[in-house]
Amino acid sequence: MPRMPRVSMQGPSGVGTLLEGKKDGKPVIQVKFDDGDTYYITKTNDTVPSYIQNGTFFVKLSSGKNKIESMRPISGTLRGKVKNFVAKEGEQPVPRTRVGNYGPYEVFSVILAITKPEKYNGMEVYLEMPFKFTPVMVDGTEVTAIPASKSKSVELLDNFVMATKATSKSHIPYSDNPLPTLEKYILRADAEFEWTMKDGWVAAILPPDLNEDFSNTTPVFADESTTDFGEPEEAEDFAPESSNEEETADWSTVED
Repeated sequence: MPRMPRVSMQGPSGVGTLLEGKKDGKPVIQVKFDDGDTYYITKTNDTVPSYIQNGTFFVKLSSGKNKIESMRPISGTLRGKVKNFVAKEGEQPVPRTRVGNYGPYEVFSVILAITKPEKYNGMEVYLEMPFKFTPVMVDGTEVTAIPASKSKSVELLDNFVMATKATSKSHIPYSDNPLPTLEKYILRADAEFEWTMKDGWVAAILPPDLNEDFSNTTPVFADESTTDFGEPEEAEDFAPESSNEEETADWSTVED
């Protein structure tokens, strides 16, 4: 029995160059994706974000291809803070399952708000990390720990927890889903931190100053000898390999 056709409700997205100009006498933004597809977005307050600017960014268009829903830098070092964890409206954040080369694994996502450089104020960055937590006893209390691992994705998670100062007040009580509490602690700390971008995705989170006092708040690591999580190489999903330096174009008219 043939399946009913599926139609994507999402618009095109990817690395693209934005150029502001005019077409048919109207102000437009030309969006030219790296795959060659080109779209012209009529420039109004409803169709382009307030931070619109010329240059090469990771761009997401609406399903109707008539609105720029978001854009973010593709490379460089940025500074900002966590805006929120990704969750369905009215629900708490939960892990999602992905399937990689070595089988299924769980992830969770957060939205980062850029604060510096100031020209990127208002832009947001999507960050996906492995859902790798395990319980460990600390002073007779079961708390959330990060499994000891050499995986780049777990290193990203560890640096995220450290940089956001999620445990600056106390450890996170363990549960099957510590994400709601982790989000609460991070938003409470309201810490800014830095990260690097590659191809429009977060490649690394810079750890906090090692001189800071984390004597009682450093994320706990489970004993590697007693914890077996395996190492599916999902790390490559978090750190794409190629990147183009951002370049700015200056023009005034879109050719028909």
